[in-house]
Amino acid sequence: MREMVVLFKTVDPRQLSDPGPQLSAVLDFKKKLEKEKTLLFETFDSTEVFSEKIRKHLAKWTRDHEKEISSKAGLAIKEMKPAKKEDESVYSVVDIEDAEQKEDPFVQRIEKIYENGNLTDAEAQLVGEIMPRKSLPAFYEYGLFLLKSERLVDAFSIFQEMHKLALTGDELSWAATAMAKIGGIYRMQNDFDKCQNALNEALELNKKAKNEKAEMFVEIWLGDLLLKFKRPAKALEAYNNAFALTSDFGN
Repeated sequence: MREMVVLFKTVDPRQLSDPGPQLSAVLDFKKKLEKEKTLLFETFDSTEVFSEKIRKHLAKWTRDHEKEISSKAGLAIKEMKPAKKEDESVYSVVDIEDAEQKEDPFVQRIEKIYENGNLTDAEAQLVGEIMPRKSLPAFYEYGLFLLKSERLVDAFSIFQEMHKLALTGDELSWAATAMAKIGGIYRMQNDFDKCQNALNEALELNKKAKNEKAEMFVEIWLGDLLLKFKRPAKALEAYNNAFALTSDFGN
């Protein structure tokens, strides 16, 4: 084989916080691949994602092979571009960008690990933080980490748990943030009804929290969603609601 890809099946986060000898050996191997950068590796959390990753790499290998053959034969090949995916950052409620979030020492520590490319260590530290302390910023960061890793099933579970924790602590804006991200996952899966329901719940939570800026953003996201699924009248209503809210905070 000219190339090799290593695929790691994800494990329950609680196992990461206290791995046994076998899992520790797998994590050490994964960190070794990260450091050496000699083999491509990815993670998956469901059979559907596993199949998608296999198809993606097989398609790439096939294109590269055909390109090489055509090049030797003197033929010009136009590189195919992959289908555009929904932005992983959709539906992030703005109040998570406040000073408290930016100054959280744990979040800053994890961001440095991201920059260095030590994602295995980053995940282990994220799990070690959210389990005992139940930190909402840590839940959020872990959810984003999982989305970047294309682990939608795991991300969905983390944002659900974050939503429940936030409601228990009466942190309504954080609960809205979690629900908006759940809506974003539904949108990435093209599930219009569930996405709309999640955004409507995020909207109600922001109203109860009197977080008008976040409420405005959710109205915009609802408008974009309704427009995408050919409901222009409802989309216009959502956009008008968002516009009406802008005068309340001068933007």
